[in-house]
Amino acid sequence: NPTQTRTVAGRRLALYFNGHKLTLVAWRTPQAVYWISNTLTDVLGNQQMLGIAASLTRAGQ
Repeated sequence: NPTQTRTVAGRRLALYFNGHKLTLVAWRTPQAVYWISNTLTDVLGNQQMLGIAASLTRAGQ
């Protein structure tokens, strides 16, 4: 289960934290479930993760 949820740019995001560090952001559309992860190098800040998740779109849209 997500640590918390937040709506950003009209997208309901499921946020998963490790302590204070945001490690995974997921969201659901009618077509699929998407996520971004910050676990390989852990260099992205929490606001960067939220910004990336809010700005992503399907290719060709």
